[in-house]
Amino acid sequence: MFDHYIIYSVPESFLDKILPTMISTIVVVLIFIFGRYLDIKIRRKEINRNWYLKIIIEPNIQIVHSFLDSIFSSVKDSMEILISAKAVKTYEEYLGIKSKEIGKFQNIKRKFELDFISLIQITFPCIADELGEFLRTLEDETTLILDKEDLKEADLDLIENNIINFKSSLFYLLYKPLNGLSSKSK
Repeated sequence: MFDHYIIYSVPESFLDKILPTMISTIVVVLIFIFGRYLDIKIRRKEINRNWYLKIIIEPNIQIVHSFLDSIFSSVKDSMEILISAKAVKTYEEYLGIKSKEIGKFQNIKRKFELDFISLIQITFPCIADELGEFLRTLEDETTLILDKEDLKEADLDLIENNIINFKSSLFYLLYKPLNGLSSKSK
């Protein structure tokens, strides 16, 4: 009864034979191209990070430490001068001395901007802008303390804390490109 059924096989077309091979070949080629693209992108990022570290950070880290030391010693000296001048000078003379002492900080700040921040500005303008903002904040806080009418030795601790906070913010910002937190460059 079932003897007369013939099993028919559907002939495979040329497309049925080649299509799976073509798809798998295209997928492999696309994966290879994407992998090469990622390798190039990662390598370029690593080269930029190494350049930033070796050319900007390592050779100039002493400038940063020197700047922070200069600020602290300058402000300390300015406070001593202002405290002693207030007792012996007239109010007009005291204001002239105060203006001169506040100007010392601004000179140190300008030198740091020229020596260091301008280097970072070329490659990482966003980092340089943030550094400039922190520097202006430190200047404002220091000027407010030096401009106080009742300046005391205890205010030196406040300035020292401001400088320490500035230092931690400064190093955090400087190492952002190395940590991959900010790779926005020019």
